[in-house]
Amino acid sequence: MVQVQYWRSKLGKDYFIMKYALTVLLAILPALNLGCSKSSKNAEDARFSDKRVVLQESDNKLTLGDVAKHFSAVKFESAQQEFDLKKDFVEETLERFLLIKGAQEAGIQPKLDTAVVQRNLIQSYLDNTIVNKIKTTDSDVDVFFAKYGGEIELGIILVYDSTQADSLFRALKKGDDFEQLARQFSRERYSAEKGGNLGYRSYDKTGPDVRDIAFNLIIGEFSRPIHTKSDWEIIKVYDHIKNTKADLEKSREFYRGLTKQYQRKKAVREFANKIRSQVHYTINQPVINLLIQKADSIRNSGNYKPGLPNSAYLDPRSLSESDLNMYMAKFEGGGAKVGDYISYIRENYEPERAPDITNGVAMEEIMEGLTLPAAIIRKAINEGFDRSEVYLSGLDYLKGSYLYQKMKDKIYSTIDTLTEADIAKYYNEHQNDFFLPDQVRASAIAVKTKDEATALLNRIKGGAVIGQLAKSNSLDKQSALNNGDLGFFTVARYTAIFQACENLQKGQLGGPIEYENNWWIFMVTDKIKKTPKTLDQVRADIIDSLGRKWRADAYKNWTNKRKEQTHYTVDLDLIKNNLTMGQLTQTGKETK
Repeated sequence: MVQVQYWRSKLGKDYFIMKYALTVLLAILPALNLGCSKSSKNAEDARFSDKRVVLQESDNKLTLGDVAKHFSAVKFESAQQEFDLKKDFVEETLERFLLIKGAQEAGIQPKLDTAVVQRNLIQSYLDNTIVNKIKTTDSDVDVFFAKYGGEIELGIILVYDSTQADSLFRALKKGDDFEQLARQFSRERYSAEKGGNLGYRSYDKTGPDVRDIAFNLIIGEFSRPIHTKSDWEIIKVYDHIKNTKADLEKSREFYRGLTKQYQRKKAVREFANKIRSQVHYTINQPVINLLIQKADSIRNSGNYKPGLPNSAYLDPRSLSESDLNMYMAKFEGGGAKVGDYISYIRENYEPERAPDITNGVAMEEIMEGLTLPAAIIRKAINEGFDRSEVYLSGLDYLKGSYLYQKMKDKIYSTIDTLTEADIAKYYNEHQNDFFLPDQVRASAIAVKTKDEATALLNRIKGGAVIGQLAKSNSLDKQSALNNGDLGFFTVARYTAIFQACENLQKGQLGGPIEYENNWWIFMVTDKIKKTPKTLDQVRADIIDSLGRKWRADAYKNWTNKRKEQTHYTVDLDLIKNNLTMGQLTQTGKETK
Protein backbone atom coordinates (compact mmCIF):
# COMPACT_ATOMS: atom_id res chain seq x y z
CA MET A 1 0.00 0.00 0.00
CA VAL A 2 1.12 3.53 -0.69
CA GLN A 3 1.73 5.48 2.52
CA VAL A 4 0.56 9.05 2.84
CA GLN A 5 3.71 11.06 2.20
CA TYR A 6 4.30 14.35 3.96
CA TRP A 7 6.70 16.76 2.38
CA ARG A 8 7.38 20.45 2.74
CA SER A 9 6.49 21.45 -0.80
CA LYS A 10 5.58 25.09 -1.36
CA LEU A 11 2.23 25.31 -3.08
CA GLY A 12 0.83 28.68 -4.04
CA LYS A 13 2.44 32.08 -4.33
CA ASP A 14 1.19 33.11 -0.88
CA TYR A 15 2.97 30.25 0.89
CA PHE A 16 4.99 32.63 3.06
CA ILE A 17 1.80 33.58 4.86
CA MET A 18 1.39 30.01 6.04
CA LYS A 19 4.91 29.77 7.38
CA TYR A 20 4.19 32.31 10.05
CA ALA A 21 0.40 32.08 10.35
CA LEU A 22 0.64 29.69 13.25
CA THR A 23 3.04 31.84 15.23
CA VAL A 24 1.19 35.07 14.52
CA LEU A 25 -2.52 34.38 14.73
CA LEU A 26 -2.93 30.73 15.67
CA ALA A 27 -0.68 31.53 18.63
CA ILE A 28 -1.44 35.19 19.31
CA LEU A 29 -5.22 34.98 19.27
CA PRO A 30 -5.99 31.86 21.31
CA ALA A 31 -3.00 31.93 23.65
CA LEU A 32 -3.36 33.48 27.06
CA ASN A 33 0.31 34.36 27.33
CA LEU A 34 0.21 36.90 24.56
CA GLY A 35 2.63 39.68 25.34
CA CYS A 36 4.31 42.55 23.65
CA SER A 37 7.86 42.54 22.43
CA LYS A 38 10.71 43.81 24.56
CA SER A 39 11.10 46.82 22.34
CA SER A 40 7.64 48.15 23.16
CA LYS A 41 6.82 47.18 26.74
CA ASN A 42 5.27 49.93 28.81
CA ALA A 43 6.14 52.60 26.31
CA GLU A 44 5.04 55.34 28.69
CA ASP A 45 7.60 54.43 31.37
CA ALA A 46 9.86 57.47 31.74
CA ARG A 47 12.84 55.27 32.54
CA PHE A 48 12.80 53.97 29.00
CA SER A 49 13.38 57.41 27.50
CA ASP A 50 16.58 58.04 29.48
CA LYS A 51 19.13 58.97 26.78
CA ARG A 52 22.25 58.84 28.95
CA VAL A 53 24.79 56.62 27.20
CA VAL A 54 26.05 53.49 28.94
CA LEU A 55 27.93 52.10 25.93
CA GLN A 56 29.15 53.76 22.76
CA GLU A 57 31.04 52.14 19.91
CA SER A 58 31.37 54.39 16.87
CA ASP A 59 27.78 55.38 15.97
CA ASN A 60 26.29 52.55 18.02
CA LYS A 61 24.84 53.45 21.40
CA LEU A 62 23.21 51.68 24.31
CA THR A 63 21.35 54.06 26.59
CA LEU A 64 20.23 53.71 30.17
CA GLY A 65 16.68 53.67 28.81
CA ASP A 66 17.54 50.71 26.57
CA VAL A 67 18.87 48.81 29.58
CA ALA A 68 15.79 49.61 31.67
CA LYS A 69 13.53 48.50 28.84
CA HIS A 70 15.39 45.22 28.40
CA PHE A 71 14.98 44.32 32.09
CA SER A 72 11.48 45.75 32.58
CA ALA A 73 9.93 42.35 33.31
CA VAL A 74 12.79 41.01 35.47
CA LYS A 75 12.45 40.75 39.25
CA PHE A 76 15.87 41.09 40.85
CA GLU A 77 16.76 39.52 44.17
CA SER A 78 19.47 41.99 45.15
CA ALA A 79 21.32 45.08 43.99
CA GLN A 80 24.38 42.94 43.27
CA GLN A 81 22.39 40.58 41.06
CA GLU A 82 20.82 43.51 39.23
CA PHE A 83 24.21 45.10 38.62
CA ASP A 84 25.78 41.83 37.46
CA LEU A 85 22.97 41.07 35.01
CA LYS A 86 22.97 44.56 33.57
CA LYS A 87 26.75 44.56 33.30
CA ASP A 88 26.58 41.26 31.38
CA PHE A 89 23.94 42.76 29.09
CA VAL A 90 26.20 45.73 28.32
CA GLU A 91 29.03 43.31 27.50
CA GLU A 92 26.76 41.22 25.26
CA THR A 93 25.59 44.35 23.47
CA LEU A 94 29.17 45.44 22.85
CA GLU A 95 29.94 42.05 21.35
CA ARG A 96 26.83 42.32 19.20
CA PHE A 97 28.04 45.69 17.86
CA LEU A 98 31.47 44.19 17.11
CA LEU A 99 30.14 41.12 15.33
CA ILE A 100 27.75 43.17 13.20
CA LYS A 101 30.60 45.44 12.15
CA GLY A 102 32.75 42.39 11.44
CA ALA A 103 30.03 40.95 9.22
CA GLN A 104 29.72 44.23 7.33
CA GLU A 105 33.48 44.36 6.79
CA ALA A 106 33.34 40.77 5.52
CA GLY A 107 30.79 41.84 2.92
CA ILE A 108 27.88 39.92 4.44
CA GLN A 109 24.51 41.40 3.50
CA PRO A 110 21.37 40.97 5.63
CA LYS A 111 18.91 38.64 3.92
CA LEU A 112 15.79 38.41 6.00
CA ASP A 113 13.26 35.73 5.18
CA THR A 114 10.01 37.24 3.95
CA ALA A 115 8.13 35.43 6.70
CA VAL A 116 10.35 37.01 9.38
CA VAL A 117 9.77 40.51 7.99
CA GLN A 118 6.01 40.00 7.75
CA ARG A 119 5.79 38.49 11.22
CA ASN A 120 7.73 41.42 12.66
CA LEU A 121 5.39 43.88 10.92
CA ILE A 122 2.30 42.17 12.34
CA GLN A 123 3.67 41.87 15.88
CA SER A 124 4.94 45.45 15.94
CA TYR A 125 1.66 46.76 14.52
CA LEU A 126 -0.42 44.87 17.09
CA ASP A 127 1.85 46.00 19.92
CA ASN A 128 1.70 49.66 19.00
CA THR A 129 -1.95 49.91 17.99
CA ILE A 130 -3.51 47.65 20.63
CA VAL A 131 -1.37 46.01 23.28
CA ASN A 132 0.60 49.01 24.51
CA LYS A 133 -2.57 51.04 24.99
CA ILE A 134 -3.99 48.64 27.55
CA LYS A 135 -3.85 49.79 31.17
CA THR A 136 -4.45 47.30 33.96
CA THR A 137 -5.88 48.81 37.15
CA ASP A 138 -6.46 47.26 40.56
CA SER A 139 -10.15 47.30 39.73
CA ASP A 140 -9.46 45.25 36.60
CA VAL A 141 -7.56 42.71 38.70
CA ASP A 142 -10.44 42.52 41.19
CA VAL A 143 -12.96 41.87 38.40
CA PHE A 144 -10.76 39.20 36.80
CA PHE A 145 -10.19 37.45 40.13
CA ALA A 146 -13.90 37.44 40.90
CA LYS A 147 -14.52 35.48 37.69
CA TYR A 148 -11.36 33.44 37.24
CA GLY A 149 -9.47 33.46 40.53
CA GLY A 150 -8.39 30.49 42.60
CA GLU A 151 -8.35 26.86 41.56
CA ILE A 152 -11.17 24.56 40.51
CA GLU A 153 -11.24 20.80 40.87
CA LEU A 154 -12.17 19.74 37.37
CA GLY A 155 -13.61 16.58 35.87
CA ILE A 156 -13.73 15.74 32.17
CA ILE A 157 -15.35 13.32 29.76
CA LEU A 158 -13.54 13.53 26.43
CA VAL A 159 -14.82 11.88 23.26
CA TYR A 160 -14.16 12.36 19.55
CA ASP A 161 -17.71 12.13 18.23
CA SER A 162 -20.45 14.75 18.58
CA THR A 163 -23.21 12.13 18.60
CA GLN A 164 -21.59 10.31 21.50
CA ALA A 165 -21.03 13.60 23.34
CA ASP A 166 -24.72 14.51 22.97
CA SER A 167 -25.73 11.04 24.15
CA LEU A 168 -23.54 11.32 27.25
CA PHE A 169 -24.91 14.79 27.99
CA ARG A 170 -28.48 13.46 27.85
CA ALA A 171 -27.49 10.62 30.18
CA LEU A 172 -26.02 13.09 32.66
CA LYS A 173 -29.19 15.20 32.57
CA LYS A 174 -31.18 12.08 33.43
CA GLY A 175 -29.01 11.55 36.50
CA ASP A 176 -26.31 9.11 35.35
CA ASP A 177 -23.07 9.23 37.35
CA PHE A 178 -20.41 11.50 35.79
CA GLU A 179 -17.50 9.50 37.23
CA GLN A 180 -18.84 6.19 35.96
CA LEU A 181 -19.44 7.57 32.47
CA ALA A 182 -15.92 9.03 32.45
CA ARG A 183 -14.40 5.66 33.39
CA GLN A 184 -16.41 3.93 30.71
CA PHE A 185 -16.26 6.36 27.78
CA SER A 186 -13.65 9.11 28.24
CA ARG A 187 -10.70 9.01 25.86
CA GLU A 188 -8.58 11.15 28.21
CA ARG A 189 -6.77 8.09 29.51
CA TYR A 190 -4.93 9.66 32.45
CA SER A 191 -8.10 10.95 34.10
CA ALA A 192 -10.58 8.29 32.95
CA GLU A 193 -9.45 5.74 35.52
CA LYS A 194 -10.04 8.38 38.21
CA GLY A 195 -13.58 9.09 37.08
CA GLY A 196 -12.44 11.93 34.85
CA ASN A 197 -10.88 13.91 37.72
CA LEU A 198 -8.08 16.21 36.52
CA GLY A 199 -7.36 17.58 39.98
CA TYR A 200 -7.15 21.27 40.86
CA ARG A 201 -6.41 23.73 38.06
CA SER A 202 -5.85 27.48 38.05
CA TYR A 203 -7.19 29.52 35.14
CA ASP A 204 -3.84 29.67 33.35
CA LYS A 205 -3.38 25.90 33.69
CA THR A 206 -6.80 25.06 32.25
CA GLY A 207 -7.23 24.41 28.53
CA PRO A 208 -8.00 27.59 26.56
CA ASP A 209 -11.04 26.01 24.88
CA VAL A 210 -12.80 25.27 28.18
CA ARG A 211 -11.44 27.55 30.92
CA ASP A 212 -13.93 30.39 30.57
CA ILE A 213 -16.81 27.92 30.76
CA ALA A 214 -15.20 25.92 33.56
CA PHE A 215 -14.71 28.91 35.85
CA ASN A 216 -18.31 29.98 35.35
CA LEU A 217 -19.75 26.64 36.48
CA ILE A 218 -20.97 26.32 40.05
CA ILE A 219 -19.75 23.46 42.22
CA GLY A 220 -21.42 20.22 41.14
CA GLU A 221 -22.50 21.59 37.75
CA PHE A 222 -21.48 20.03 34.41
CA SER A 223 -21.30 21.72 31.03
CA ARG A 224 -22.87 21.06 27.69
CA PRO A 225 -20.54 19.31 25.20
CA ILE A 226 -17.75 21.74 24.24
CA HIS A 227 -16.38 21.44 20.71
CA THR A 228 -12.61 21.99 20.73
CA LYS A 229 -10.07 21.81 17.90
CA SER A 230 -9.63 18.07 18.35
CA ASP A 231 -12.48 16.62 20.39
CA TRP A 232 -15.72 17.06 22.35
CA GLU A 233 -15.54 17.63 26.10
CA ILE A 234 -18.04 17.66 28.94
CA ILE A 235 -16.58 19.17 32.10
CA LYS A 236 -17.69 19.23 35.71
CA VAL A 237 -16.55 21.35 38.66
CA TYR A 238 -16.22 19.58 42.03
CA ASP A 239 -14.66 22.31 44.14
CA HIS A 240 -13.38 25.91 44.02
CA ILE A 241 -10.58 26.95 46.39
CA LYS A 242 -8.10 29.80 46.96
CA ASN A 243 -10.66 32.34 45.75
CA THR A 244 -11.09 34.59 48.78
CA LYS A 245 -10.09 38.25 49.05
CA ALA A 246 -7.18 37.20 51.27
CA ASP A 247 -6.00 34.82 48.54
CA LEU A 248 -6.09 37.66 46.03
CA GLU A 249 -4.00 39.95 48.23
CA LYS A 250 -1.40 37.22 48.70
CA SER A 251 -1.03 36.84 44.93
CA ARG A 252 -2.15 40.20 43.55
CA GLU A 253 0.89 40.65 41.29
CA PHE A 254 0.42 37.16 39.85
CA TYR A 255 -3.20 37.96 39.06
CA ARG A 256 -2.21 41.34 37.68
CA GLY A 257 -0.10 39.46 35.15
CA LEU A 258 -2.97 37.10 34.30
CA THR A 259 -5.32 40.06 33.97
CA LYS A 260 -2.95 41.79 31.55
CA GLN A 261 -2.69 38.64 29.47
CA TYR A 262 -6.46 38.23 29.45
CA GLN A 263 -6.97 41.86 28.41
CA ARG A 264 -4.42 41.57 25.63
CA LYS A 265 -5.93 38.38 24.31
CA LYS A 266 -9.39 39.91 24.37
CA ALA A 267 -8.23 43.12 22.66
CA VAL A 268 -6.43 41.27 19.87
CA ARG A 269 -9.43 38.97 19.41
CA GLU A 270 -11.72 41.99 19.08
CA PHE A 271 -9.28 43.55 16.64
CA ALA A 272 -9.25 40.37 14.55
CA ASN A 273 -13.05 40.33 14.47
CA LYS A 274 -13.03 43.96 13.34
CA ILE A 275 -10.55 43.13 10.57
CA ARG A 276 -12.74 40.20 9.48
CA SER A 277 -15.69 42.53 9.13
CA GLN A 278 -13.75 45.25 7.33
CA VAL A 279 -12.32 42.90 4.69
CA HIS A 280 -15.56 40.87 4.39
CA TYR A 281 -13.91 37.64 5.48
CA THR A 282 -15.94 34.51 4.64
CA ILE A 283 -15.40 30.77 4.68
CA ASN A 284 -16.37 29.02 1.46
CA GLN A 285 -18.25 26.05 2.91
CA PRO A 286 -19.10 24.47 -0.49
CA VAL A 287 -15.38 24.19 -1.26
CA ILE A 288 -14.72 22.67 2.17
CA ASN A 289 -17.55 20.19 1.58
CA LEU A 290 -16.06 19.31 -1.80
CA LEU A 291 -12.67 18.82 -0.14
CA ILE A 292 -14.24 16.42 2.37
CA GLN A 293 -15.66 14.39 -0.52
CA LYS A 294 -12.32 14.33 -2.33
CA ALA A 295 -10.48 13.26 0.84
CA ASP A 296 -13.00 10.45 1.37
CA SER A 297 -12.62 9.39 -2.26
CA ILE A 298 -8.83 9.26 -2.00
CA ARG A 299 -9.05 7.31 1.26
CA ASN A 300 -11.52 4.82 -0.18
CA SER A 301 -9.31 4.15 -3.21
CA GLY A 302 -7.37 1.65 -1.12
CA ASN A 303 -4.01 3.08 -2.12
CA TYR A 304 -3.34 4.81 1.18
CA LYS A 305 -2.86 3.89 4.80
CA PRO A 306 -6.28 3.51 6.48
CA GLY A 307 -7.48 5.10 9.70
CA LEU A 308 -6.01 8.59 9.30
CA PRO A 309 -7.85 11.93 9.68
CA ASN A 310 -9.33 13.03 6.36
CA SER A 311 -6.86 15.92 5.88
CA ALA A 312 -4.04 13.39 5.71
CA TYR A 313 -5.46 12.01 2.46
CA LEU A 314 -5.35 15.32 0.61
CA ASP A 315 -2.58 14.53 -1.85
CA PRO A 316 -1.93 17.38 -4.32
CA ARG A 317 -0.99 14.75 -6.91
CA SER A 318 -4.59 13.55 -6.77
CA LEU A 319 -6.05 17.04 -7.23
CA SER A 320 -6.22 19.18 -10.34
CA GLU A 321 -4.70 22.64 -10.68
CA SER A 322 -8.18 24.14 -10.51
CA ASP A 323 -8.86 22.16 -7.32
CA LEU A 324 -5.71 23.52 -5.69
CA ASN A 325 -6.64 27.09 -6.63
CA MET A 326 -10.15 26.99 -5.14
CA TYR A 327 -10.60 29.38 -2.20
CA MET A 328 -11.54 27.81 1.12
CA ALA A 329 -11.68 31.26 2.76
CA LYS A 330 -11.72 34.69 1.14
CA PHE A 331 -11.41 38.35 1.97
CA GLU A 332 -11.15 41.44 -0.16
CA GLY A 333 -7.88 41.05 -2.02
CA GLY A 334 -6.91 37.54 -0.99
CA GLY A 335 -7.73 34.31 0.76
CA ALA A 336 -6.64 30.76 1.52
CA LYS A 337 -6.66 28.24 -1.31
CA VAL A 338 -6.86 24.47 -1.14
CA GLY A 339 -3.17 24.33 -2.04
CA ASP A 340 -2.36 26.68 0.83
CA TYR A 341 -4.26 24.48 3.25
CA ILE A 342 -2.55 21.27 2.10
CA SER A 343 0.87 22.90 2.40
CA TYR A 344 0.00 24.14 5.87
CA ILE A 345 -1.07 20.77 7.26
CA ARG A 346 1.95 19.04 5.73
CA GLU A 347 4.24 21.65 7.21
CA ASN A 348 2.77 21.45 10.71
CA TYR A 349 1.22 18.01 11.31
CA GLU A 350 2.18 14.37 11.27
CA PRO A 351 -0.43 12.35 9.29
CA GLU A 352 -1.94 10.83 12.43
CA ARG A 353 -2.45 14.27 13.97
CA ALA A 354 -3.79 16.09 10.92
CA PRO A 355 -7.01 18.09 11.51
CA ASP A 356 -10.43 16.74 10.62
CA ILE A 357 -11.92 18.87 7.85
CA THR A 358 -15.39 18.34 9.32
CA ASN A 359 -14.30 19.95 12.62
CA GLY A 360 -15.63 23.47 12.24
CA VAL A 361 -13.68 24.82 15.23
CA ALA A 362 -10.34 23.60 13.90
CA MET A 363 -11.06 24.72 10.35
CA GLU A 364 -12.17 28.18 11.48
CA GLU A 365 -8.92 28.68 13.37
CA ILE A 366 -6.75 27.43 10.52
CA MET A 367 -8.56 29.49 7.89
CA GLU A 368 -8.25 32.57 10.05
CA GLY A 369 -4.55 31.93 10.50
CA LEU A 370 -4.04 31.54 6.76
CA THR A 371 -5.88 34.72 5.80
CA LEU A 372 -5.89 37.38 8.51
CA PRO A 373 -2.10 37.92 8.57
CA ALA A 374 -2.27 39.19 4.99
CA ALA A 375 -5.24 41.41 5.85
CA ILE A 376 -3.43 42.87 8.87
CA ILE A 377 -0.30 43.48 6.80
CA ARG A 378 -2.35 45.30 4.19
CA LYS A 379 -3.99 47.45 6.86
CA ALA A 380 -0.63 48.28 8.43
CA ILE A 381 0.85 49.27 5.07
CA ASN A 382 -2.19 51.35 4.12
CA GLU A 383 -1.75 53.26 7.38
CA GLY A 384 1.94 53.80 6.66
CA PHE A 385 3.07 51.77 9.66
CA ASP A 386 5.73 50.06 7.56
CA ARG A 387 7.44 53.47 7.29
CA SER A 388 7.18 54.31 11.00
CA GLU A 389 10.26 54.73 13.16
CA VAL A 390 9.18 52.04 15.62
CA TYR A 391 8.77 49.44 12.87
CA LEU A 392 11.92 50.39 10.97
CA SER A 393 14.02 50.32 14.14
CA GLY A 394 12.71 46.83 14.83
CA LEU A 395 13.55 45.82 11.28
CA ASP A 396 17.07 47.21 11.68
CA TYR A 397 17.44 45.13 14.82
CA LEU A 398 16.42 42.01 12.89
CA LYS A 399 18.97 42.80 10.19
CA GLY A 400 21.60 43.24 12.86
CA SER A 401 20.65 39.90 14.37
CA TYR A 402 21.08 38.27 10.97
CA LEU A 403 24.56 39.77 10.57
CA TYR A 404 25.44 38.89 14.17
CA GLN A 405 24.56 35.22 13.62
CA LYS A 406 26.28 35.03 10.24
CA MET A 407 29.47 36.44 11.73
CA LYS A 408 29.26 33.89 14.53
CA ASP A 409 28.94 31.16 11.91
CA LYS A 410 31.96 32.58 10.10
CA ILE A 411 34.01 32.48 13.31
CA TYR A 412 32.92 28.91 13.99
CA SER A 413 33.89 27.89 10.45
CA THR A 414 37.55 28.50 11.34
CA ILE A 415 37.52 25.74 13.97
CA ASP A 416 39.50 22.59 13.17
CA THR A 417 37.59 19.36 12.60
CA LEU A 418 37.41 17.06 15.61
CA THR A 419 39.56 13.96 15.18
CA GLU A 420 39.34 10.56 16.80
CA ALA A 421 42.53 11.43 18.68
CA ASP A 422 40.86 14.53 20.13
CA ILE A 423 37.91 12.46 21.32
CA ALA A 424 40.08 9.72 22.84
CA LYS A 425 42.30 12.28 24.60
CA TYR A 426 39.29 13.99 26.15
CA TYR A 427 37.88 10.62 27.27
CA ASN A 428 41.13 9.59 28.93
CA GLU A 429 41.44 12.92 30.74
CA HIS A 430 37.83 12.90 32.01
CA GLN A 431 37.07 9.24 32.72
CA ASN A 432 35.86 10.07 36.21
CA ASP A 433 33.07 12.11 34.61
CA PHE A 434 31.73 9.20 32.58
CA PHE A 435 29.97 6.51 34.57
CA LEU A 436 26.63 4.83 35.09
CA PRO A 437 25.52 5.64 38.67
CA ASP A 438 24.26 3.16 41.23
CA GLN A 439 20.78 1.99 40.31
CA VAL A 440 18.06 0.16 42.17
CA ARG A 441 15.03 -1.71 40.90
CA ALA A 442 12.12 -2.14 43.25
CA SER A 443 8.47 -3.06 43.42
CA ALA A 444 6.49 -0.59 45.51
CA ILE A 445 3.08 0.31 46.88
CA ALA A 446 2.00 3.87 47.71
CA VAL A 447 -0.94 4.50 50.06
CA LYS A 448 -2.28 7.48 52.00
CA THR A 449 -1.52 6.53 55.60
CA LYS A 450 1.28 4.86 57.52
CA ASP A 451 -1.19 2.40 59.06
CA GLU A 452 -2.33 1.25 55.61
CA ALA A 453 1.28 0.81 54.53
CA THR A 454 2.16 -1.17 57.68
CA ALA A 455 -0.84 -3.45 57.21
CA LEU A 456 0.12 -4.20 53.60
CA LEU A 457 3.75 -4.78 54.61
CA ASN A 458 2.64 -7.34 57.20
CA ARG A 459 0.51 -9.11 54.58
CA ILE A 460 3.54 -9.39 52.30
CA LYS A 461 5.64 -10.73 55.18
CA GLY A 462 2.86 -13.26 55.69
CA GLY A 463 3.11 -14.52 52.12
CA ALA A 464 1.06 -12.10 49.98
CA VAL A 465 2.57 -11.13 46.61
CA ILE A 466 3.63 -7.47 46.49
CA GLY A 467 2.84 -7.18 42.77
CA GLN A 468 -0.75 -8.30 43.24
CA LEU A 469 -1.27 -5.94 46.18
CA ALA A 470 0.28 -3.06 44.23
CA LYS A 471 -2.08 -3.61 41.34
CA SER A 472 -5.15 -3.32 43.56
CA ASN A 473 -3.97 -0.89 46.25
CA SER A 474 -1.20 1.43 45.04
CA LEU A 475 -2.01 5.09 44.44
CA ASP A 476 0.95 5.31 42.06
CA LYS A 477 -1.08 4.29 39.02
CA GLN A 478 1.79 4.06 36.56
CA SER A 479 3.72 1.49 38.60
CA ALA A 480 0.51 -0.24 39.70
CA LEU A 481 -0.18 -1.13 36.07
CA ASN A 482 3.19 -2.95 36.13
CA ASN A 483 2.51 -4.82 39.38
CA GLY A 484 4.32 -2.15 41.39
CA ASP A 485 7.54 -2.28 39.35
CA LEU A 486 9.31 1.10 39.45
CA GLY A 487 11.97 -0.05 37.01
CA PHE A 488 15.62 0.86 37.51
CA PHE A 489 16.12 4.29 39.09
CA THR A 490 18.92 6.41 40.53
CA VAL A 491 19.03 8.64 43.58
CA ALA A 492 17.70 11.49 41.43
CA ARG A 493 14.36 9.68 41.04
CA TYR A 494 12.36 8.28 43.97
CA THR A 495 15.11 9.77 46.16
CA ALA A 496 13.79 8.65 49.55
CA ILE A 497 13.05 5.13 48.30
CA PHE A 498 16.52 4.86 46.72
CA GLN A 499 18.19 5.94 49.96
CA ALA A 500 16.14 3.43 51.95
CA CYS A 501 17.09 0.65 49.50
CA GLU A 502 20.84 1.33 49.66
CA ASN A 503 21.34 -0.91 52.70
CA LEU A 504 18.88 -3.59 51.58
CA GLN A 505 19.72 -6.73 49.66
CA LYS A 506 17.84 -8.16 46.70
CA GLY A 507 14.53 -9.60 47.93
CA GLN A 508 14.41 -7.59 51.16
CA LEU A 509 11.44 -5.43 52.13
CA GLY A 510 11.56 -1.80 53.20
CA GLY A 511 9.29 0.91 54.55
CA PRO A 512 6.96 2.39 55.42
CA ILE A 513 8.52 5.73 54.47
CA GLU A 514 6.81 9.01 53.61
CA TYR A 515 7.54 10.28 50.12
CA GLU A 516 5.65 12.86 48.01
CA ASN A 517 2.58 12.91 50.29
CA ASN A 518 2.16 9.12 50.31
CA TRP A 519 3.44 6.26 52.45
CA TRP A 520 5.49 3.66 50.58
CA ILE A 521 6.56 0.08 51.12
CA PHE A 522 8.85 -1.69 48.69
CA MET A 523 10.90 -4.76 47.83
CA VAL A 524 14.34 -4.58 46.22
CA THR A 525 14.29 -6.70 43.06
CA ASP A 526 17.69 -5.82 41.57
CA LYS A 527 20.74 -3.58 41.92
CA ILE A 528 23.38 -2.23 39.54
CA LYS A 529 26.64 -0.84 40.92
CA LYS A 530 28.33 2.28 39.56
CA THR A 531 30.23 1.33 36.39
CA PRO A 532 32.39 3.35 33.97
CA LYS A 533 30.97 4.17 30.55
CA THR A 534 32.88 3.05 27.47
CA LEU A 535 34.18 5.51 24.90
CA ASP A 536 31.47 4.43 22.46
CA GLN A 537 28.80 5.16 25.07
CA VAL A 538 29.99 8.73 25.57
CA ARG A 539 31.34 9.56 22.12
CA ALA A 540 28.36 11.77 21.21
CA ASP A 541 28.59 13.62 24.55
CA ILE A 542 32.32 14.25 24.06
CA ILE A 543 31.80 15.54 20.53
CA ASP A 544 29.12 17.89 21.85
CA SER A 545 31.26 19.08 24.80
CA LEU A 546 34.38 19.63 22.73
CA GLY A 547 32.40 21.32 19.97
CA ARG A 548 30.83 23.75 22.42
CA LYS A 549 34.18 24.46 24.08
CA TRP A 550 35.98 25.05 20.81
CA ARG A 551 33.22 27.33 19.56
CA ALA A 552 33.26 29.29 22.81
CA ASP A 553 37.05 29.62 22.67
CA ALA A 554 37.00 30.76 19.05
CA TYR A 555 34.28 33.31 19.82
CA LYS A 556 36.13 34.62 22.89
CA ASN A 557 39.43 34.91 21.02
CA TRP A 558 37.79 36.81 18.15
CA THR A 559 35.87 39.24 20.38
CA ASN A 560 38.87 39.88 22.68
CA LYS A 561 41.07 40.67 19.70
CA ARG A 562 38.38 42.90 18.24
CA LYS A 563 37.99 44.80 21.51
CA GLU A 564 41.71 45.52 21.54
CA GLN A 565 41.40 47.03 18.05
CA THR A 566 38.23 49.04 18.71
CA HIS A 567 37.61 52.32 20.50
CA TYR A 568 34.54 52.11 22.74
CA THR A 569 33.32 53.64 25.99
CA VAL A 570 31.48 51.82 28.79
CA ASP A 571 30.10 53.72 31.80
CA LEU A 572 29.04 51.22 34.45
CA ASP A 573 28.67 54.03 36.99
CA LEU A 574 25.43 54.92 35.23
CA ILE A 575 24.20 51.40 35.87
CA LYS A 576 25.43 51.43 39.47
CA ASN A 577 23.84 54.76 40.32
CA ASN A 578 20.45 53.87 38.85
CA LEU A 579 19.76 50.41 40.25
CA THR A 580 16.16 49.71 41.21
CA MET A 581 17.30 47.53 44.15
CA GLY A 582 19.34 50.20 45.94
CA GLN A 583 22.95 51.30 46.19
CA LEU A 584 26.04 49.35 45.23
CA THR A 585 29.63 50.33 46.01
CA GLN A 586 31.14 48.65 42.96
CA THR A 587 31.95 50.99 40.08
CA GLY A 588 33.25 50.63 36.61
CA LYS A 589 34.15 53.09 33.93
CA GLU A 590 36.44 52.21 31.11
CA THR A 591 37.49 53.61 27.78
CA LYS A 592 39.35 51.70 25.10
